[in-house]
This record gives sequence, C-alpha cells and structure tokens, in this order.
Amino acid sequence: QKIYEFIWEEYCDWYIELIKQRLYGADKEKKESAIATAVYVLKSILKLLHPYAPFISEEIWQSLKTEEEPDMMIASWPEAKEIATNAKAVKEMELLMQTITAVRTIRSEMKVPPAQKADVLIGGGTMEQRAILEDQRSDLQHLAKVRDLRISEKVEQPALSSSAVVYGLEIYVSLEGLIDIDKERERLEKDIAAYEGRIRAGSAKLENPNFISRAPEQVVEHERKKLIAYRETLSVLKENHSKLLQHK
Repeated sequence: QKIYEFIWEEYCDWYIELIKQRLYGADKEKKESAIATAVYVLKSILKLLHPYAPFISEEIWQSLKTEEEPDMMIASWPEAKEIATNAKAVKEMELLMQTITAVRTIRSEMKVPPAQKADVLIGGGTMEQRAILEDQRSDLQHLAKVRDLRISEKVEQPALSSSAVVYGLEIYVSLEGLIDIDKERERLEKDIAAYEGRIRAGSAKLENPNFISRAPEQVVEHERKKLIAYRETLSVLKENHSKLLQHK
C-alpha cells in the first residue's frame, strides 16, 4: 500500500507533473537534472514493486537499465541512504501542493470545464508564504490551470468567485465567463434534492429496529458511513448553491 501510494500520489501525481515544464524548457541543466532524478526514483520503484508485479516491472526495467546492470530478478534490493531532509523545501512544496489542490477542488466543485483556465487571486497570509508562491508561480499556473495569477497582501474577492483558505492565505477563483450560473444553480438544486432523499432513506433504515437487529454489523456500519458521506456531500452542495445565489 505504501509503494502504491508513493507511486501514484507523489511520483506520478506531483513529481512527473512538476518536471514537465523543465523537460520541455530551454534550460538543459534543469532538464538533465529532472530526468536523472526521475529515472533514479523509477528504477528504485521498480525494484520495490517487483515482488508484487514481477512481469511488468521486469519489462519496464529492461528498457531503462544500462548494459552493466543485471536483470530485475537478480538486481540488488534498494538500500536506504542517509539524506538530510531539507525542511525549507518540504515546507515550500507543502504550501504549493495545498494551494494547487484548493484551486483544483474549487474548479471541480463548481464544474469549471477542464480545458478552461481561471483567474486566481491570492492574498493575506505572511510575506514569506506569498514569496514562496510567487517564486513557484509557473508551476502553480501550470498545474492549477490558472490564466492570470495575482498575489498580493490584500486582494478583493471578485463578484462571481469561489474561495478557499490555505494556511491563512485567502484564495479566490474567478468564475466569470467559466460557468452558466443559472444552469449550475439548477444542477445544484437537483443534486441537493437527490441527496436529501438519500439521507431520508438512509436515516429511516438506521432508525428501523428490525434492520438494526437483523442485519450483520458490517452492513449496518456500511449504511452509517454512507449516511455520513451523504451529509458531507449535501453540505458542500448547499454551500456552493448559496454562493451562486449571491450572484442573481
């Protein structure tokens, strides 16, 4: 599970996406550095993955290994190296990742078309935080699909926008021209009604003594978790609907 999470959530979702601009950029040194790190980590991943997925890991290994390296089956297991943690870099990357995630979440919740870029305003927080995001402006715009990015100590929320807060930073995503407000409001109202119905049905089931006494405990627990998830989703839908009502 740890290998799976690292491959998908850190290596593929973040590292590969972040180095694309360096891979296609003009700076040869940055490109070579990014490729060297990517290949080194991928080789280590394949070794870790080999006991669980031997055939595909060996197939990929054959296209990466040098002539001096053995086949995957007899390759040495990766050894952990003592590498000093760069606390500053970790802090900066965490801020960048959380900011990108916040913008992506707003886009997803408000059904902004994937191909459309949005204008984003970021304010508040500390001078250090704003400087970090300013320094990572290119990656932020690339991964969050941002057209125009404004970072300032004080910013005003656009008339039609959705917001989030990350480590004290106020993030506003302008929705002007990206969504049809009336259609989105109608869609949200239908979804709200549907989830309210699911919650009523789920609550009735869990309040039924016959269901509680006869159903296996895992089934009852599953229904409880479903009801919690329905309520959380309904809360988000109502919040988004409320935001759109402000722009009648």
